[in-house]
This record gives sequence, structure tokens and C-alpha cells, in this order.
Amino acid sequence: MSRIFVAHSMTLKTEAEEEFLKVEAAGHYPLMPVWPNGKTECRIHELNALTMRAGDVVFAIWDGVSDGCYGDVCMAIALGKPVYVRVLASPGLLSHRKQYPNDALMKRAWALFSELPKIEEWWAS
Repeated sequence: MSRIFVAHSMTLKTEAEEEFLKVEAAGHYPLMPVWPNGKTECRIHELNALTMRAGDVVFAIWDGVSDGCYGDVCMAIALGKPVYVRVLASPGLLSHRKQYPNDALMKRAWALFSELPKIEEWWAS
């Protein structure tokens, strides 16, 4: 039985909850990031790091624009956790500058996420 931290973009909470239930139904122990509810960004990262440390594996469900989910993946890698991703967006979104105040960060995120194994691959193993 694995403890799986399900990181996700805020816009994909429903998809993350579906993955949470799938993990639970398969007999694994799902862990979810904290919901903001007035917490500072720094506090959210601290709490997510504590929860992530307790996990064995990290699943990331990314909308293609969330730098918070990108940060979670980087934190997981720094903690030495295996990371699997599902990207529910298109790289073409990078052309919408208004949505991307930090194009360099998003390009790094796309590069990193494309290199990581996919959640579906974890389930297949």
C-alpha cells in the first residue's frame, strides 16, 4: 500500500478528488494538499511539504498554468519522491501572455512536466 500525495492545480480540484477516490479504492492511502482558506502562500507550502514528506509517491494533475503545482512538483523532487504527472492543458496556452506573467517559469514547468512519467504509467505498473 502506497501513500500518494495528489498535488493539483486549483482549477482541477474535481479531477484531483476523482484521483483521490481512485487511489483509495485501489487500497492505497491518498494525501491531498491543503486548501488555501485564508492561509498565506508560505504556510500552504510548509503544510504541503509536511504532508508530502509522509507520502511515498506524488501524483501531479496540472492545468498548464499553475505555478503552485509546479512548485509542488519541484518540492517533491527535492524531497526525493517519485513524481508522476497528468497535464490537462496544451503547450499552445503559452502564447496567451496575459495569463502568463512569467513566461520563463511556465517554459521551465512545461519542460519539467514533459520529462516526468505519467500517472497512467504508474497505474499500469
